[in-house]
Amino acid sequence: MSPHPALLEVSGLHCAYSGRTVVHDLNLDLEPGTILGLLGQNGAGKTTTLKVIAGMIRPLRGSVRVLGEPSPWQNVAARRRVGFCPELPSLSTQYTVLRQLQLAARLSAISPGDLPRSVDRVLDLCDLGALRGERISQLSRGMTQRVSLAQSLVHQPDLLVLDEPVSGLDPIHAAQLRELLTRLPERTAVVFSSHSLSDTQLVCDQIMVLHQGRCTHQGSLNPAERARRYRLLVSAPVDQHQQAVLDKYCQQLAIRGCEIELQLDGLSRISDLITEIVALGAGIESCQNLSHLNEADLLAMLTNTAAASA
Repeated sequence: MSPHPALLEVSGLHCAYSGRTVVHDLNLDLEPGTILGLLGQNGAGKTTTLKVIAGMIRPLRGSVRVLGEPSPWQNVAARRRVGFCPELPSLSTQYTVLRQLQLAARLSAISPGDLPRSVDRVLDLCDLGALRGERISQLSRGMTQRVSLAQSLVHQPDLLVLDEPVSGLDPIHAAQLRELLTRLPERTAVVFSSHSLSDTQLVCDQIMVLHQGRCTHQGSLNPAERARRYRLLVSAPVDQHQQAVLDKYCQQLAIRGCEIELQLDGLSRISDLITEIVALGAGIESCQNLSHLNEADLLAMLTNTAAASA
């Protein structure tokens, strides 16, 4: 275990509106420099989760810690470590870009002496220098979204929380925003929600899928790690002896009836695993390497859960 706390620790998060559960016992740890994509259908609980992490709303129960600081909705020190960018930009349309960012810097408690340097830094980071004197009402949708992102970055947060950052953007502006995320300081962690698996895979290290407020899948998008992930379809549920073999070879393991999703440990080979469980009577109908997720995989993550809960 690391001697230092994770940048973000979410434990047992549970949220409800008018008696209806929207987030159910969610757990998440995020290390510095990690980009996590939060995927799910409308109403899956993505926005609620992000708002709790950002300290904007209080959960029914559970805890959130940012670099060891508890409860961003109560703790000013934790809240100042977080930058939040909503799906619909919250900007004063009659302000210039410069004035909007100056206001954001003051609200983030940046000292008057540091304020000009902080604003110039984020104008440069977000490629907004040429627009500093433009009124926000005159900007395109893509540039308005970029100002909203700059506003969330002006105080150099350790954690950046983005709700549907590319929603409504044309392909060029969406690509520019994704590229901007790759230029953030190395220590900055990012959590963002999206409906698009392809957008998520372009920039994320990890993925979490939510369905009806529950996490139905969480895993790495790192190519080296995903190369060790497989999905096996067996002819019958595994017995205890076959399970023992799977436990021996696998770093992560999820079994749903006759479907097995696994991640091998660093030294194991899938051929050796299959040889051993077949020798114990398992019938292998298919073996798929999960080095690249596709939309069908995402649909399966949702529909399997829906079927299980029906």
